[in-house]
Amino acid sequence: MDPHDYLKLDLIADKRINNYSLFTNADLPSLLNHENIHLPNPKAVNPSNSTDRSSGNTVAGIDFDKGSTTVVFLYQGGIIVVAESRITKGSYIVSDNFEKVIHITETIVCTISGCTADGCYWVRRLITACQLYELESETKISVSAASQIMHNLLQPYVIFDLNLAVLIAGYDRTGPSLYYVDTHGVCEKGNMMAVGGGSAFAFATLDTNFFWEMTDNQAYEIGKQCIFQAVSFDIFSGGIIRMYHMTSKGCNRVSETDSDDVVEQFRSLNASD
Repeated sequence: MDPHDYLKLDLIADKRINNYSLFTNADLPSLLNHENIHLPNPKAVNPSNSTDRSSGNTVAGIDFDKGSTTVVFLYQGGIIVVAESRITKGSYIVSDNFEKVIHITETIVCTISGCTADGCYWVRRLITACQLYELESETKISVSAASQIMHNLLQPYVIFDLNLAVLIAGYDRTGPSLYYVDTHGVCEKGNMMAVGGGSAFAFATLDTNFFWEMTDNQAYEIGKQCIFQAVSFDIFSGGIIRMYHMTSKGCNRVSETDSDDVVEQFRSLNASD
């Protein structure tokens, strides 16, 4: 692949430009062919032999930034997407205001969890591929197709111990959909999912309280409860809690609340009960 093609890919991913005049029709097929996109391997036979991202241990003096808890579920009124914003490096809090919900297209969003560097890089590539697909085909990409593209991008690098899990949700002509994709080769469809360090606590709350016929306000409350459990029991979850509500008309931010305020709110309610 020509080096100039990488520049074109980065221009779309970084700036989300709408002016595609820098492309010719001859460029598009080669750019859309993912077999032509090859990234050089790291200067090691297998980086997993010298680093352990999953546990945070560092053998080679590398400590990776990590994200924590994201929750997505479908119900009769649409899709609820909730994520906290904390990034940690070992026991050190790098940021309490990182946006983990990323818009892939106008109708599809993606949440990232795991190594922040891996997440930012591969989601940029996903945005690029989806925009190029829509440009060439002149149709909206489906959620399943976007998930399969992400799966295909990550598949060749399974042996390199990348640390990334994404939830891809949105609307297409078939209705609402939700997929889980990670760097271990998994690509699964579901109705409710939680990913990250606090996902076990969040999913326990979601599994207990979920029902399909809930109202919008009930869905918002369950989303808050999921993150409340996560930030209460997982020290690596926290910061700002952002909640989005997706429908066939688009994606709207419902709330943006400090996690300390949410914890205080639910603890007060529990104390009063």
